[in-house]
Amino acid sequence: MPFIKYRINLALLLLCIITVAGCSEQPVEKKSGKHQPLMVVEKVDADFIATVSDGVNAEIAAGKLAMEKGTDKRIKNFGRIMVKDYTKGLAKLEKLASDKRIPLPDSLTAPTAGKIADLNSKMGKDFDHAYIAYITADHKSAIDVFEKAQKNCFDKDVKAIARKGILVFKRHLEAIFAIRDSMK
Repeated sequence: MPFIKYRINLALLLLCIITVAGCSEQPVEKKSGKHQPLMVVEKVDADFIATVSDGVNAEIAAGKLAMEKGTDKRIKNFGRIMVKDYTKGLAKLEKLASDKRIPLPDSLTAPTAGKIADLNSKMGKDFDHAYIAYITADHKSAIDVFEKAQKNCFDKDVKAIARKGILVFKRHLEAIFAIRDSMK
């Protein structure tokens, strides 16, 4: 009789162990391309990165327009710097987004695309002045967004992007102000 009790207790113990082990396993991810793994950051961090992606892509597009349509050599050169700086920044941003599983938009948002289209409609000196106005307004707005991100975001890597971004925007603003002032 004690042997049967022992075997029943052992079987119950094994059943409990198997049940607990089964509950602690991680869910299996689907292999289809439609299943996106969950982000590993807070929503505020992900929203900031998506906003930055939109802005970076807009700066690249605007910089290319400046290289193509700018009449002032300084505007063309500044556009080239924007394309170079923001293309490098985009690569870092995409890596961070991938590491943190943050989905990035495939295209510019409608308001941003509208600003780029408006800029593209300008020619000659009108383009140069419109480009300066665009860069100035965009960079001032970006500084506000990045300062808020530094205060409100949680992820240390996202906060680092915000901190570094502010310095870049300020440096770019100084350069565009110098160009603007020399054109008057």
